[in-house]
Amino acid sequence: MKKFTLLLLPLALIACGEPSTDTTKEPTTNTETTEPSKEPETPKANKPTKPSSEDFDSLQLAYIQLKQGTVDCRSKIVGNYSYSACRYVSLNGNSAWQVWYYDTQKDPQKRYYALNGTARSTYETHLQSNAVLGDYEAGFGLPMPDDMKLDEVIGAFGE
Repeated sequence: MKKFTLLLLPLALIACGEPSTDTTKEPTTNTETTEPSKEPETPKANKPTKPSSEDFDSLQLAYIQLKQGTVDCRSKIVGNYSYSACRYVSLNGNSAWQVWYYDTQKDPQKRYYALNGTARSTYETHLQSNAVLGDYEAGFGLPMPDDMKLDEVIGAFGE
């Protein structure tokens, strides 16, 4: 038993990280630095992100609670902006996309701003009491930025 223990002792020391006496190995270098990176960080506000699942669910739930039929909602990033759109689906055809601009910076509660006419009409008629929803014109004013092309946004959501 003593011989077995003597054989295990060197193996245990090696496994526990005992420094090697092998001089042919290259020395390891410490890559950890204490100075912060000199590269400027890109502000996150410039990078559009899709809505969180909680935010997206709140928009979809608002449409479901209107009880006007089956709802189809989607989110897309088009250009430098994030959008969500909802429509009603039926056997007779689908309604037009109701497009919402997604923004988390403008207001601490509001996340979606009705962008096109159908979304603005639904907002004004049924959804004004929803704290997460707002109107683009009231929140951001007009005109829209030049790189926010509504035709391209609606086209991105497809038929």
